[in-house]
Amino acid sequence: MATRDKTNAALPEINDITLSQILVQQPTYTLYQGRTKKDQTPTFLFILNQTGAENPDLTDQFTERAQTVAKLDNPYLAAVLESGVTEGDRAFTAVTHPDGPTLADSLAQRSAEEQSLPPLTALPLMQTIAEAMWAAEQAGLVHHDLTPESIILPQEDTGIIYDLVIPPEANPDLPQNYPEQTLTYQSPEQLAGQPPTIPGNIYAFGIMLYELLAGHRPELPTSEWDIFEHKGIPREIPLEEARPGLMPATYELVKNCIWQKEWSRYQSFSEVLAALETALAAEREGPPPPPVVPLDRRTLMVGGAILLVLLLLIGGFFVVRSLSGGDDDNVELFVPPTTAVLFAPVVTAVPASTDLPPTATNSNTTENQPNEPAPAEVVPAENVATETATATITPSPTATETPTATSTPAETATATETATPVETACEPSPPPGWVQYAIQEGDYLYNLAVNTGRTVERIQEVNCLTGNLLRLNQKIWLARLPVHTATPPPAPSDTPDASGSSSTAPSQPPGPTSEPSTRTPVPPPIPTPTP
Repeated sequence: MATRDKTNAALPEINDITLSQILVQQPTYTLYQGRTKKDQTPTFLFILNQTGAENPDLTDQFTERAQTVAKLDNPYLAAVLESGVTEGDRAFTAVTHPDGPTLADSLAQRSAEEQSLPPLTALPLMQTIAEAMWAAEQAGLVHHDLTPESIILPQEDTGIIYDLVIPPEANPDLPQNYPEQTLTYQSPEQLAGQPPTIPGNIYAFGIMLYELLAGHRPELPTSEWDIFEHKGIPREIPLEEARPGLMPATYELVKNCIWQKEWSRYQSFSEVLAALETALAAEREGPPPPPVVPLDRRTLMVGGAILLVLLLLIGGFFVVRSLSGGDDDNVELFVPPTTAVLFAPVVTAVPASTDLPPTATNSNTTENQPNEPAPAEVVPAENVATETATATITPSPTATETPTATSTPAETATATETATPVETACEPSPPPGWVQYAIQEGDYLYNLAVNTGRTVERIQEVNCLTGNLLRLNQKIWLARLPVHTATPPPAPSDTPDASGSSSTAPSQPPGPTSEPSTRTPVPPPIPTPTP
């Protein structure tokens, strides 16, 4: 919608309505603000810029549309007060002016304050808009340019559409003030010059719902199969990340409204209303409590060992202190021999070669070759206990060499880098309601298209097929599971023709009206793994 014009010029009076100012000027119409003379009711007045003689088709569409909207009894559509023709032969329609700001003003204020709307407020608000659009859809009306400027908010969770009387245009003015990397409210097909449609209105509805929940519009996509970028360059944050904490049904609702492909979106506002009810129920119920994750057995064992060691150290300290008569100056820290035994599993748990001798932690490993371990030394058990206990108290070169020798994490990181998946150019994106089907013997695209009520080109587009070749057990998406039909070929007849030679009639391929086959599908054999 064009920018509002607040200029106050000498404005005429239309029947019982006094005009106060011009709000919007478009190539086909002008929107005025006024009041009725009788009871001073605030009014929106739409007047066509061309006379009936200059554009009779537009005049007829505008008049018929006003009559249709006047018959709709919906609280979320502005009621038609009066319609007719001015003295200058220009058609006009007056509708009620709800009291409140536009949705565009509310979004601008929240964007400046970096605030988003709570889901239990945003969803009921958009539910009122969906109910108004569903009433218009049932009457055969499509909104010409659904944007936040078209919606008045008498309450925070209630919206009213006031410009439904304007006929749709085949080539509306493209937006000029939006950032280049931000999605507009116009659908991709509308930006390409096509007239507005119900899926196009649903697209604008989804963009507004995304903006209410995230606080900003999503950016332009670069992939025509998805609304977000996945190739490593700067992209818009998905709603799941822009507004975490919502229920999956809410994310699914937004996603199915703003697909780039028209046939991937909801096709009717009745579907949108059903999805809204599901999302509202989920948001009111809230997320389930997080599951209790049991502690790992290894974590419990390590934690218990560390706690036991600490208790032994503290107990040994007090034993030594009591034996020394309480003189702190002569106290020497004593570690019981059992402490060294408890530390032994911790030291051997470090990944290292099993060829190293027990005293390898106390020797300089840089003097030996990797494949030639140092000769083992026979050390008494008492000495081993003493050396191990000393290492736990005073830092020594032995304690710093043990973590250095573990090179397993570095090798694991190298293996991870080589497992980067390769992205494909095309990814199948089935519309809602399509199911996966395995190709069986005798299937071909034409027969599948006939049995599912879709065209061959549509099946190829959804499944990213570049040709008609199918493989046995290949998984593809279809609108519904096909019914396999098979007609036995007719027996060849040796009917002689005029020349006396026999001719054999070629067998016809099975058609879509063939009787269903009674054969039972045999599952493919499971291959035996070779050791």
